[in-house]
Amino acid sequence: LQNLDLSGNGIGPRGIIALSNRLKKLPVLHKLNLSGNDIGPDGAMALSTHLEKLAALQNLDLSNNQLDPTSGTAVGKALALVTSLTALDIRGQDIGDGVWSVMSALLPRAAQLRVGPDGAVRVAIGVTDAGTSYMTLSGGKGLGPYGAGRLAVLLREACPPLLTALNLRGNQLGVAGWAAFGGELQRITSLTSLNGCGQYAAIRDGGLREVKLDKEWELGVWAARFLDRSASTLTTLDISGQDLGDGVWPVMSILLPRAANLKVDSDGEVLVVSGMGAKGTSRMTLSGGKGLGPIGALRLAGLLREVPAPLLVGLDLRGNGIGPDGITALAAHLERLTNLQ
Repeated sequence: LQNLDLSGNGIGPRGIIALSNRLKKLPVLHKLNLSGNDIGPDGAMALSTHLEKLAALQNLDLSNNQLDPTSGTAVGKALALVTSLTALDIRGQDIGDGVWSVMSALLPRAAQLRVGPDGAVRVAIGVTDAGTSYMTLSGGKGLGPYGAGRLAVLLREACPPLLTALNLRGNQLGVAGWAAFGGELQRITSLTSLNGCGQYAAIRDGGLREVKLDKEWELGVWAARFLDRSASTLTTLDISGQDLGDGVWPVMSILLPRAANLKVDSDGEVLVVSGMGAKGTSRMTLSGGKGLGPIGALRLAGLLREVPAPLLVGLDLRGNGIGPDGITALAAHLERLTNLQ
């Protein structure tokens, strides 16, 4: 027997316990569909103790079975031993932290990982959708900063050697999430696409003359940490419309030494022009899409103190709500800008 489909049969916990005890008699089973059977946590726990006996299992469907975090974790740990598995469906239930155990089992053989804003997780084994594994994050929500931190730990521990594409768009990782997560990406040497951006490897490696990030990629915070690798070659940069968080300051430190004009609008849009023309224009957005304010003015003052800006002739900070303290901090450093007009 290679294909066993018992979906929607109301098997329940007692039925799955009885079935689990017979799994060792199905050594060549390739596909097992148990979806919609309300096996519950007890049934899933019983099943997990026997899954490793299915040495040839490739496709397992446990969707809509009322699993909980504990049973979801048990299933995930059991699947780590089923090395033949390429497809899993565990959607339709909140398995909470169990999702991380399942992902840990699948990542070592994964080529693609995508987490949607609705918490739907897809892990593709191989280069096509064949062998796709589906699950749902706790609460049916995207990762958020906390989930990004959990994924960072998982990537560090599992370090998927085959992963070429990772898509986390719409997950609201935030500055904190990217800070926790971004560093682990460098360890995944096989990765060529991040959030649908094919420039991932080039930005990471540096030496670029032009960088333009589409807003839909949501990669501003991540990219900011690598732009120093293109500091000597970069002439055009556009990362507008993205919340860079503190990443805006290292980017500005790269650009100021060649900047002729610097303007920050009240909505947080930053325009840095290198030279006297539009060529070499760099756009970015301050954290939260807001103007500098007093704290931002202090940060800019510190940047002007540390980074030379010998070509700067124009500085426009109107409408930024800098306040007296910001003005005082900036004024102390404006005298050093001898070319400012």
